[in-house]
Amino acid sequence: MLANLDPVILARIQFAFTISFHIIFPAFTIGLASNFINFVKADGDVAFICTDEGLSTFNSEEWITYKKTDSGGENIFYKEGSSTKKSTSTGISHNFTIGVDFQGDDVWVATSYGLCKGTRTN
Repeated sequence: MLANLDPVILARIQFAFTISFHIIFPAFTIGLASNFINFVKADGDVAFICTDEGLSTFNSEEWITYKKTDSGGENIFYKEGSSTKKSTSTGISHNFTIGVDFQGDDVWVATSYGLCKGTRTN
């Protein structure tokens, strides 16, 4: 059915779906680094969401977003309507995150600048 549709119509359908998602679920995206999602993976009760603006995690109570900065990294904690930022000396190699995997307590993050290894914080 979709194979016979014009590419312009398909683009309009995709746009309508995206806009409706942001209107219906705005609270869901408040702690998310970006609405451009590349990859999602769960480890236990924590969801890891790779976006074009960093890696976000959600454990049903708190969002944590990991970003690269010029001086290393930045962690943004969002819970119950308020956010706090914490600078770190290390961070992911680039904000454009492509994938994530786990090995024990280690977290491997694939970015557009290469692979990073970190330790779970939540």
